[in-house]
Amino acid sequence: MSGSRSYNSAKSQTFLPECLFERGLSMDALPSLAEKRDPQLNCVQACILEKKRILKDGHINRNEAVRQSGYVIKEFGEETAIKLIELCIESAKSSDDKCEKANTFTDCIIETLQDLVKKKIKKLP
Repeated sequence: MSGSRSYNSAKSQTFLPECLFERGLSMDALPSLAEKRDPQLNCVQACILEKKRILKDGHINRNEAVRQSGYVIKEFGEETAIKLIELCIESAKSSDDKCEKANTFTDCIIETLQDLVKKKIKKLP
């Protein structure tokens, strides 16, 4: 799990307490779990993606992921958003475990977005 994992999107925050509860975890435990890079968080991430309809039956739903990528589309354009989603779906494809798949997909999104933002900042006057 990436050390830069962030659970800050509004929709993810809506589902985060519910998904933690479903795993027998609490919001209070989240900082400690994140610091330890506890693998249980991978399944929390899978739960969030399932509730957002991005992960279904162990597969990433490309169209739903693109539909929910408003920030990326706004900042970088729809073509970039689609390429990002497709890259990260491909990255996560090798995992049969839905928790691992969710983690790989999410980490790919975060890391690729960080790179895109850095490139955009370098272009600023």
